[in-house]
Amino acid sequence: MMIRHGGVPTRPPHTRTTRRFAALAAAALLGAALAIVPLHRAHAQPATVRGVVRASPAQPLPLAEVLVNDSLATRTDSAGRFVLVGLAADTVELTVRRVGFLPLSIPLVLSAGQRRNLAIELAPLPYALDPVVVSTSRPGLFGQVVDDAGRPLAGAEVMVVGAAKPVATADDGGFALMGLEGRTYLVLVRHEGHYAARFSITLPPDHGQEVHVELEALPASLTGGARRLAAGRGTLDMVRLRDLDRRMRVNRPFMVPREVLAKGGKRDIADVLARDRLTPIPAAAQATHIPQPTGAADHLPAPSAAMEVLDRMRLADGGSGACYFIDGDFARDQYMARTMAATWLESVEISRRDDTGSLSRRLPPGMVGADCRLFVVLWTRR
Repeated sequence: MMIRHGGVPTRPPHTRTTRRFAALAAAALLGAALAIVPLHRAHAQPATVRGVVRASPAQPLPLAEVLVNDSLATRTDSAGRFVLVGLAADTVELTVRRVGFLPLSIPLVLSAGQRRNLAIELAPLPYALDPVVVSTSRPGLFGQVVDDAGRPLAGAEVMVVGAAKPVATADDGGFALMGLEGRTYLVLVRHEGHYAARFSITLPPDHGQEVHVELEALPASLTGGARRLAAGRGTLDMVRLRDLDRRMRVNRPFMVPREVLAKGGKRDIADVLARDRLTPIPAAAQATHIPQPTGAADHLPAPSAAMEVLDRMRLADGGSGACYFIDGDFARDQYMARTMAATWLESVEISRRDDTGSLSRRLPPGMVGADCRLFVVLWTRR
């Protein structure tokens, strides 16, 4: 209803009040919306963590693994640097490890959009003896597991990857695995509260090997993800070993044993894998499981011919056609992988195809298994 006052149309007082209230309410809602939008966007902004890993203030550590909540996130570059982007605002466990050093676990509380810079120093691992290996007339793998005081460790788990189900040691620390093929294997030995041992061993077809494994106790100060990793119970490690187990049974790759790699010392692994570096191959390593070319042209042949394949692929001249992996994960920096020192490695797995798909699915976006003329997996010492 319109009311004229002095010839000018007006609205009732209550109508003007209602309109003012509506305008104020709309402005309040708009202000609230404007206040909420930046807050919502702030929560959506990921956190970033940068850092450098060193053995001392003057010694950067390249190729150190950086894990977030037990999943591999990245590795350090040649200057020991790393960067993690896209981290959600949350409490995460950052674990850093490197061959020959104690792993370190760091809890981080990350807020939205936060940028953290870390300086991490890893302490060297206590000196540990390599397993003592002697030949035995019995075919198979036999041995004893003891602690660092020489006392038998009952219930230690012994896993021969690609061969048999894990077995537990008896009260005297002894174990026996029969019916193994004559080939090179990776072996994992672990016991609760002790550093795990991972080593390669070559079993000749006509006799066996006996090993004496000493496990050192974990320090009480080692906690969280670092403790799990040191004890050989990291989820990521076990997934990669299960993948290797399948490849050993299906792909049947050529495994270069530690006894060969040790002779390479600090030389680049690509150079050590060159034909002239791997000959003569130890007699034990010549008893390989790799099929001969007849009927198995897609696989690597016996060792002498395998070296010719490696030579033709010019692994030492830049790794043409070869895809490098470190402990089962694709090496983001292929050059760094090819130049890794042989002394850091326990075994090298080489195959010409990936029937299980366990390596192909770890290739970066845009790459497929067909892009790799050789799959080279570097298994580091732990």
